[in-house]
Amino acid sequence: MKLAASKFIQFFKNPSVILLIAFVIWVALFDENSLVSQSKLKNKIDSMEKMRDFYIAENEVLDKEMDAFNNNLDYVEKIARENFYLKKQNEDIFLVDEN
Repeated sequence: MKLAASKFIQFFKNPSVILLIAFVIWVALFDENSLVSQSKLKNKIDSMEKMRDFYIAENEVLDKEMDAFNNNLDYVEKIARENFYLKKQNEDIFLVDEN
């Protein structure tokens, strides 16, 4: 048992092994491309992909709405009346405040 422990200690007393361990610790924790920075970049990529998916879905909704504007005059009239309070010549508009 002492022989195995002695060999283990001898292995880690080797300057090359110490240098290798120090290098691995440096790269893993303190380097520009360390594990910490890689984790932060991964999180940023994930959030940007979620934003991209949201905007793709929003773009599809807007494409459908544009198609409705281009092809459906009843829809255009509905939006004009509801959002911009436009009316025909012989109509009156009454706005009711619900507060």
